[in-house]
Amino acid sequence: MSGGLQTQLVQQPNKGTAAIAIIIRDGRILLGLREYEDAPTVWVAPGGSVDVGETLEQAVRRETKEETGIDDLESIDYIGEVNAEDRDPLHVFHCESSQEPALVEPEKFAEWRWFPLAKFVSGQPSSFINEPLRDAIVNYYHQ
Repeated sequence: MSGGLQTQLVQQPNKGTAAIAIIIRDGRILLGLREYEDAPTVWVAPGGSVDVGETLEQAVRRETKEETGIDDLESIDYIGEVNAEDRDPLHVFHCESSQEPALVEPEKFAEWRWFPLAKFVSGQPSSFINEPLRDAIVNYYHQ
């Protein structure tokens, strides 16, 4: 584990910060089809807001487990911080898991699906929620 990754994992950020898991396996990225009451249905990566007193690592693990049931998440690297208009700052982690996602929160998600990373990089699915996040992921994987 790199020193930069370790530093980010133990960080306790301010309120209004989110931690996101970019789970990659066999050249595919895990995305969930998120259904919002007052907004369009969009594809998202697992993750969410950091609770008070929680580290980024605790948050990304908790949120991923709550949303997908995956509990063997391994943080591989820190992709970076992404800021998008009208959204909390996102701390994005490259992660791995040997488990398959489950539909743990059917009231929030219609499905979880593995997308080929090459298709994701080329803009699919087009309804991905956060294009600055997609850009950060693309830049990270093209290093």
